[in-house]
Amino acid sequence: MEPKTFRRAAALALVCLLICATAVFADTIPADGDAVDPGNQGFVYLGEFAPGALTTTKVDFSLTCAGLQHADQGQTVTLAVSGVTVPLNGAATATTTTIGPVPASWTDDTFGCPSPAPTLPANGQSTVTLRMPTTVGYGYIFTVMYSRAGANGLTGLTAISFEVDVVPNTPPVLTLPGPITAEATSSAGAAVTYAASAVDAEDNPDPTPVCSPVSGSTFHLGTTTVACSVTDAGGLSASGSFSISVTDTTAPAMGLPGNLTAEAAGASGASVSFTTSASDAVDGSVPVNCDHASGDTFELGTTTVTCSAADAAGNTTTGWFTISIADTSAPALALPGNLTAEATSASGASVAITTSASDAVDGTVPVNCDRASADTFPLGTTTVTCSAADAAGNSTTGSFNVSVSDSTAPALGLPGNLTAEASSPGGASVAFAVGERRSRRQRSGQL
Repeated sequence: MEPKTFRRAAALALVCLLICATAVFADTIPADGDAVDPGNQGFVYLGEFAPGALTTTKVDFSLTCAGLQHADQGQTVTLAVSGVTVPLNGAATATTTTIGPVPASWTDDTFGCPSPAPTLPANGQSTVTLRMPTTVGYGYIFTVMYSRAGANGLTGLTAISFEVDVVPNTPPVLTLPGPITAEATSSAGAAVTYAASAVDAEDNPDPTPVCSPVSGSTFHLGTTTVACSVTDAGGLSASGSFSISVTDTTAPAMGLPGNLTAEAAGASGASVSFTTSASDAVDGSVPVNCDHASGDTFELGTTTVTCSAADAAGNTTTGWFTISIADTSAPALALPGNLTAEATSASGASVAITTSASDAVDGTVPVNCDRASADTFPLGTTTVTCSAADAAGNSTTGSFNVSVSDSTAPALGLPGNLTAEASSPGGASVAFAVGERRSRRQRSGQL
């Protein structure tokens, strides 16, 4: 039998001496040092390690029903290290764990176990820490023995053995990312995460690299070198570096108004005010430059206003909006109030009319009425309707009344005072003429 195989067989025999002697008479607590393979492994090969290296491994336990003596309901088993055997100047420690409380369904004493036999897993794993001998060699065996206390129906110890090979130490291998480029999120730069790892042929677990600046740090604009190093349990190191470049390639975000519409205030158009803004992730607020200024007078029609904003890195954003100046207001029509005139003939009377109209864009515009000034208006009331329109076709309409009346009485023609000589006691006969001045209507032949 080869020496390595013999050592493994001897370790298995030791484990069996510790846990097999009473297994047929009472409940057992086997150890499992390998969670990958099914079953309970009380002997585990851990691999190769450097001289003096530290390694940790986990051990699982479970209470298994066996024989005729059993743990009682409510009892808790405590598993604590009671002794270790180590090769040469190696060392071994392990943490304590517990199993239980035992459930009420657990088999009572003097009764055999059902099939399959019930098991109760431990409340946690035991962590075993091994320090390798400082002498190179193969097939070193570490054995850790756990006492079992707190429950009846259990005897002996639970033991587990680990085989290791101690080989000449080799340096760890450091794995780093290539150059990283990130976009700045503020004037401080950008937070960047990265992954650095290392593998070591002898260490288990592998050593962890230390880098500066650490992953997740905020890196300033420009290029920063990240330096990393790692040291294995045997004291051998590896180092390396990579770069992180933070750039500003994002243009500012520009805030422009939507398309604007305004009413013309004159022939030149209208003055229009507007508000613009721009914000950059790195530079904060930046100025906006437009080809028209807020408050400028914009002519009739539609004008496109083009604006741009640039940050300190030269990133530029451009946008536009339109300003439309319209003439939708009709002229202001000035008409006289209702007019009253005295008839000058049977036809009525000639009446003078004054009208005007003014437009914000076109200025003075003509007024069109259905009766002209100085027309002869008949007796009674006549409604005069007028309108005015600007060049954009906006029109306004209004009206007023002209009332012609005959309120003058006829003129009476009487003689002057007369004197006559009496021709009889009764007086005198006097002749006189009475006439009526003709009215305007008589003179015009109406009567």
